Amino acid sequence: MGVAKAVVFKHNADVKPLLETFNQMVNECMAYALKNDISSPMKLERALYNHFKQKYGFATHYCI
Repeated sequence: MGVAKAVVFKHNADVKPLLETFNQMVNECMAYALKNDISSPMKLERALYNHFKQKYGFATHYCI
């Protein structure tokens, strides 16, 4: 049996838009990988890095 600990973290920021964007990015990665038969995370990163940087405008290390 595992042990779990819950921590309450209060914040006032609306994180829903950020999570929705992340979900969209993951879905886009999966669709691109399946369409182009890419199984390597590094190849997928190289293929989508510039596109994500321009489309989403996040700091580049978040696109990875």
